[in-house]
Amino acid sequence: MSDGPLPHTVDTRKAVTLEACYSGTLKAANLSRLSDVLLDDGSDAVSARIQFTRDDEDRQIVLVELHAVVLLECQRCLEQFRQPLDSRSQLAIVRTDEEAKQLPPRYEPLLAGEDTDLWEIVGEELALALPVAALHPRGECPVVLNKAIPGQAGSEQALENDSGTERRNPFDVLSALLNDDSSK
Repeated sequence: MSDGPLPHTVDTRKAVTLEACYSGTLKAANLSRLSDVLLDDGSDAVSARIQFTRDDEDRQIVLVELHAVVLLECQRCLEQFRQPLDSRSQLAIVRTDEEAKQLPPRYEPLLAGEDTDLWEIVGEELALALPVAALHPRGECPVVLNKAIPGQAGSEQALENDSGTERRNPFDVLSALLNDDSSK
């Protein structure tokens, strides 16, 4: 992908007619939709390629490819980490909700007028590419690493518990207390 800046807006009809392809980069900090989620250290750049075209049924289509490495806060340890994000989407330009309902499942609707905000498209697609919970990659979180020191008794169990394979029920303690009370 190109290293030039991605245009902010384009004329939708002209872009489809010309089958225009816009590629470039923009700062993740410029994406207002993600300002609450992404940490900004000034180095996060999003590479985008946005192709306007028509499909076999003469629908106006926007093909979006994104690549970014963003700075997130781990929800487990609250430390920062870099998360690579890649996204490919097929959007169909629609003017009404009724048109959107009639799209084939392979397309996501893009409600657009005469001008299309490319930065908004990038922001929405990047938001969809973010993980549900921002966590360090497996084996890199300091909290998990501190729980499971190799060679220490129970270290494998701590890793298993963290991955969600086998967890103790927190109400087992209450159950034991209730059983103790009923036996008296």
